[in-house]
Amino acid sequence: MRISMPRTVLLWALAVPLLLRADDWPTLRRTNYVAVLGTAGKPLNISLRSVQRAPQYGDELTYILFGPENNQIAAGDLVLDTDKTIVNAPKKDGLCVLEIETGPNICYVDAGETPLAYIASHRSPLHTIRAIEKLYFYVPENCREFHLNVRADVPREAARIQILSPEGNVFKEKEDDFDKAKAIRVKVPDAWRGRAWAVAVLKPMAADLVLDDVVMWLDPQIPPYLSKREEWALAFGQRKHK
Repeated sequence: MRISMPRTVLLWALAVPLLLRADDWPTLRRTNYVAVLGTAGKPLNISLRSVQRAPQYGDELTYILFGPENNQIAAGDLVLDTDKTIVNAPKKDGLCVLEIETGPNICYVDAGETPLAYIASHRSPLHTIRAIEKLYFYVPENCREFHLNVRADVPREAARIQILSPEGNVFKEKEDDFDKAKAIRVKVPDAWRGRAWAVAVLKPMAADLVLDDVVMWLDPQIPPYLSKREEWALAFGQRKHK
C-alpha cells in the first residue's frame, strides 16, 4: 500500500510531553502503515514517539497522513527522542492512513480512543522489534483456513508466534528462526468464523536465539488490520466483510 504523493501540505502538529512509554508495543521500525477511523471535522490526535535505536543511527522519523479520499492532509518529520501529536481533521468520515518511515530507529503510535490498526498485508507488511503482547484481527464468516506469514531474517534472531482463538486460548504456536518467510496455517472451526482472533509475538524459548526484528503479514483473504482492541479489529475488518 505504498503511496507516493508530493509533500505539499504543511504539517500541523503539536509538541507534547512523552505520552508513549518506551516499553509499549508494538515497537515499529522501518516503513509501516497505520490506519485510523476518522470523523469529519474531528481532530485525529495521533501521537507519535520517535526513539533512537543506537547512537550510530541518525535517521529521523518522517510521516505522511492521507485522508479518506486518499488526499494528503499532513506531512512532516520528528526529531529523535521526541513526541508529537498530529491534530489534523479529515473532511469526511472514513479510513485515514499514516505512512511512517523510521529507518533503523523505532517509534510508537497511539490515537487514544480513536480506532487504530496496524496494516499487515503482503504489499505493506508490519515491521516490528521486541515482543507484542496481543494484536487482534478479524476472520470473516466465509474463511475456513488462513495463514500468517512471518520473517525474521537476521542471523540468531527468531520469534515464538502464538495464534490465539476468539476465546483467548493458544490455538497454535510456532517457534522458528524464520530466516525465510514461513506461513503459519490455521484451520478455522465453524463456531469461530466471523470472530476476532489474535496474534502474539514472544521471546523464543531457545537460549541461543533472541527476539528482535520481525516482519509479518496476514493472508490476503482476511482484512489486513491488526489492532490492540478486539472491537477495533471488528470495526476495521467488517468494513468490507459484512
